Amino acid sequence: MADEDAIYKAMIFNACDKLLAARKRVSLRNLIAALPNGGTNRIVGPVMAKWKVDRDYKPRLVVNDLPQAVQGELVKFTRSVVEAAQASEAGRFDNDRLKLDARLRANDEVRDDALTECDALREENARLRREADTVRSEAETLRLANDRLKARLDRIRVEEFWDRVMREVRDLMPVGGSLPMDDILAGLKPSVHRGARLHREPLDAETLRKKMAVRAWHRKYFEEGPDGSLVRKAG
Repeated sequence: MADEDAIYKAMIFNACDKLLAARKRVSLRNLIAALPNGGTNRIVGPVMAKWKVDRDYKPRLVVNDLPQAVQGELVKFTRSVVEAAQASEAGRFDNDRLKLDARLRANDEVRDDALTECDALREENARLRREADTVRSEAETLRLANDRLKARLDRIRVEEFWDRVMREVRDLMPVGGSLPMDDILAGLKPSVHRGARLHREPLDAETLRKKMAVRAWHRKYFEEGPDGSLVRKAG
């Protein structure tokens, strides 16, 4: 592949040299027309540009067919035109350079302003992130405290409910006496049975006996009778 590229390059260089020797303008149009198989601007152009650099090629007027005196004046005129064009181009280049320098300074100022604003935004973002972390931490603390309070309130509600049930059980029993658990269950108000379902604890003989035993141990509402049964406490 490298050898093919070198051969193709040499062929283009040779065609350029022939155009130059024939005093024809070395242009893409003339060069592609002179190549045996033609070519494209994209492929031929870079090679032709390298040839111009290597040969220090500058387009020249073909003046051989003109009288000698005319040729001299034409050459002088051409030189003056070239010099004027070069001076104009140099002036335009300086002007463009000044404009470019001004644009670069303006771009630098805009960039510096943007970077300064970016730094400020970054700091503000970091501050807001810290505040958000603090708020999240406080919210989590409040959530945990709320959960603990809710759990405590739930326990209080449960305790109050069962204490109310125990008072109703006590009121059903004679002082110093007792009743069968089935009679006690049948005598409780319907609201008590509904409340037990809401508190997710079965209202049955075993639950009643357990709740009554706890209060008897605390010497509240009930006490142990001579036969070991739970009886209503006097007073």
